[in-house]
Formats: sequence, C-alpha cells, structure tokens
Amino acid sequence: MNVATKFFSRKVPLTNWQLSVLKLASFCIGCAVGCFFADFFKPFVLPLVVAAVVAGVWFTGIWLKAMKENS
Repeated sequence: MNVATKFFSRKVPLTNWQLSVLKLASFCIGCAVGCFFADFFKPFVLPLVVAAVVAGVWFTGIWLKAMKENS
C-alpha cells in the first residue's frame, strides 16, 4: 500500500469545536486568497459560489447523519 492511500484512508475523529476551528481556518484562507486574486476570480464567482453551496450542503448532510447515528 502506498503512502497516499495510507494517509487518506485513516479515520480521524473530530469533536464539534475542532471541526469549527477547521472551518474557520478554511474560511480565512479562502478570504485571503480571494482578496489577493480578486481580479482573477471575478469571472468565476458564480460557479465557485454554486460549488461551495453544493459542497457545504453535502458535507452538512453527512455530518448531521453521523451525529444522529452517534446519539
């Protein structure tokens, strides 16, 4: 088994507050990149927003399902 498969197949349990910190960090990095490359990303704003909403809804559904199963 190669290194990438070992790395990406490992399950890491996160508490809700740890997940919140990860989301905050991702948001801050996204804002910084968006501000720095504003002119470059301007034509792609709508597709990026659609992709972000779809990914966010999908992830939230998986997260809520996992929380429901654990309670």
